[in-house]
Amino acid sequence: MSKNKYFSVFLSYLLTLCMALSCAAAAFALDIDADSTTEIQNLGDITVIAAGDATGLNVLAENGGTAEITVNGNVTATSQHGTADGLTVDVEDGSEGYESTVTVSGSVSAHSDDEAATGISVGASENGEAEITVSGTVSAESGKESAYGVAATALDEGEVEITVGKGIVVSSHSDMSSTGSAGITANAAVDAEVEITVESGGVSVTSEKDSTGIFSYAHTGADISMEINGDVVSEAENAAGIAAYSHDKATTEIEIEGAVKALGADSSDSTGITAVADGGSSTTVEVDEDVTSAVTGVKIIVTDDSSSGQTETVFVNIGGDLTAGCDRALVVSDCQDNTAAIDVVVAGTVHGDNGTIVVSPNVDADELTLTLWQVDIPEDGDIIKELNAGPGGEAAATEKTKEMEQNILYIIKVEEPTGASISLNGTSESHDWQTAKEGETVTMIISVEEGYKLIGAYNGLGRKIPLKQDKDGNYYVEVPGGGGVYRTAELEELFKAGKWWFGETAPVTVSFDFDGGKIGEDEGPLVIDTWIGNYIHLPQAPEKDGCTFAYWEEILPEEETGEREPLQYKAGQSLQILDNMRFIAVWEESETL
Repeated sequence: MSKNKYFSVFLSYLLTLCMALSCAAAAFALDIDADSTTEIQNLGDITVIAAGDATGLNVLAENGGTAEITVNGNVTATSQHGTADGLTVDVEDGSEGYESTVTVSGSVSAHSDDEAATGISVGASENGEAEITVSGTVSAESGKESAYGVAATALDEGEVEITVGKGIVVSSHSDMSSTGSAGITANAAVDAEVEITVESGGVSVTSEKDSTGIFSYAHTGADISMEINGDVVSEAENAAGIAAYSHDKATTEIEIEGAVKALGADSSDSTGITAVADGGSSTTVEVDEDVTSAVTGVKIIVTDDSSSGQTETVFVNIGGDLTAGCDRALVVSDCQDNTAAIDVVVAGTVHGDNGTIVVSPNVDADELTLTLWQVDIPEDGDIIKELNAGPGGEAAATEKTKEMEQNILYIIKVEEPTGASISLNGTSESHDWQTAKEGETVTMIISVEEGYKLIGAYNGLGRKIPLKQDKDGNYYVEVPGGGGVYRTAELEELFKAGKWWFGETAPVTVSFDFDGGKIGEDEGPLVIDTWIGNYIHLPQAPEKDGCTFAYWEEILPEEETGEREPLQYKAGQSLQILDNMRFIAVWEESETL
């Protein structure tokens, strides 16, 4: 590659790069080394097949150089005996304000029969900035070793930004315990930044031994953020859904617009979410739907030197259920005398086959905030237990855990029916939810709209239990241990505008236009106020010079015009009124003698 001050290559047609099977130690379909400004556009499919190491596209920008590469196709690397890397990008010693970019309109894939495979590997250091965009899928597969979908590393104020359009798929057939496979790995240190977005398709990882959906490690003032649209699924003997670590004033934020599933063996250490923070760091994991694990649901660990005076924060927000198969739903650990703010929200049901929530002896009641909708209470009745508190070292309830149970903020869910608005009294707000603690009374004030009648108010999903009323007629419930308050009301619509409705009465108007005629001295119109369901007699025949009355004809509402013919009635005919109605006299010319 030329190292002129400015180097540019423009290809007006798609260029397909392909390397045939090779026994070379390393094979690159396209290897770009830029220490100045390098621009290559309109590349077509990039494919490399090798017996040894194989890399589809390798980009190195250093010493202030930048690269701008556009691939209008797919990038594929296949190796028989070596490692396989679809796309690798390294930006070192970058110039401030300059960013190296690689854009792939198709997919990126890596496959190795014998060694590790990585779809995308990106590194940025010393102010280097790298932006990678792949419109399609990123996939990696290894027959005997680890496989990684996206691997990002940023150091010393480096910045990495990666966007994947249609999901990350990783599979490994390795049974080695020393290495695992992962959908996403992100490492950042010393004020560096990593930002990863998956626009659709989520992250899926399958492996024989170990797999992690998302692994994140932020250190020394670094910042890692991810937004994944879709489910994160990790399936292996030891499966981890999300593992997020923040150390030394670092920040990690992971948002999943889907579910998290850690599908491991019953005897494994599989965990849905692991969130760790120390040294004044912050870790946030938010999941829109359910979190499910074969073993442990969520582990939260906060550690620090008690004399540091720093506060760690961990926030885990789950929009659906939290379910642990063979262990506890939530495990919280802290160091002695450490100061931490631990906040957990579960908008669904919390369930653990071997207990619900376990805390270490160093977790204080004022450090832990739990906002939960419902908890499946274990047979012994204890929602929270302290680890190593009981005989033999097993978890047991203590005065501290009893206090924690009393401090649980139970979410009060409300389903508003058509025809009414519902407000609550006796609640407090937590993360946009209305909540109340066990034993507190929550009153439901129902404002019924005109045309509806309140039948009753209930609590519960599925089996609905009628609520009691206070002296003011408002419905109330006392929050039970374990929560699960779901407030609904049942209303009856008093009437529906429509010709064939039968039911309770409501006022209506019936009008008659004489169309130039008279009934006696009355020129009309004649208006009759009545009620739905009543019978009336239509007026007698009006008189009009030169005309003979034929019948009363219905004037259709505008929305019914063209849908049916108007009804016709004789003078004095009896008619049941089922809606507002209008009629007009229809005349025939009299015969001239």
